[in-house]
Amino acid sequence: MTSFEERLAAIANLRIGHPPEAPVDVVRPFYPEQIEGMFSVAAFGGGDTGRVVVLLVEGDDVAPHRGLDEAARRLRALGVLGRGQWAIENLRPLLDAVGGLTPGYGGFETEHATELPDGGGLELALTGPEEWVRFAASGASGPPPPTTTAAPGGGLAPPKPQGLARSTVDAGYRLRWTYHAAGEIPLGEVEGDPDDSPTAEDDPPNDPLVVEATIAAARRARSSPLAVPAAPVRRGRAPGTCIVPLLGIGDVEVTVPGG
Repeated sequence: MTSFEERLAAIANLRIGHPPEAPVDVVRPFYPEQIEGMFSVAAFGGGDTGRVVVLLVEGDDVAPHRGLDEAARRLRALGVLGRGQWAIENLRPLLDAVGGLTPGYGGFETEHATELPDGGGLELALTGPEEWVRFAASGASGPPPPTTTAAPGGGLAPPKPQGLARSTVDAGYRLRWTYHAAGEIPLGEVEGDPDDSPTAEDDPPNDPLVVEATIAAARRARSSPLAVPAAPVRRGRAPGTCIVPLLGIGDVEVTVPGG
């Protein structure tokens, strides 16, 4: 791999809780005929949380995740709503790239994207066990729920109640996640507004690899491997530290990896 591909691989690994040096299978452009500057990384070499990660490049480097407001702004800058059926079919990886996936992504069993009526935007529905939806609605605070389907004493456990996590990108590019238990019982919602996109800090960490490593350190500190940033990483109170705001969890101050 080229040095840039190695950088893409390292950031993809960090986003799913793998060591940055873990091997990856494939790094390649993601539909370059549709959008320039997106890449997919098949990251399956560092553990059982492997998946294909989609990354967005802004300028000359990977765009670090900065919360749902920034994710909404990036969707608008990409003009996603004007890209027809392709955007519907690729809504989940697009959300992945811009930092707009739900906390707790990974335990959902099915996904289905559609266009909202009358040009109202796009919708992505993720279904999975209700306990996973509750976990996502909490900000993915703590370890993920167990995924075993074995019943005590052997055999198969009865089917678990299913819940729903729904994402909408409306005509104004507002990004909203809503969560429902079985029977459409509401569990909560979070939202990103492109017009509330965060401004740069006076002295933020500016290397995307350092930013992603710092986010990964905050997840480890809270034992919340599937949490996501709520806003940009910012400098901490003590030298050599940063504060990572995690959606639904709060600020986590950690030592910047590598100093």
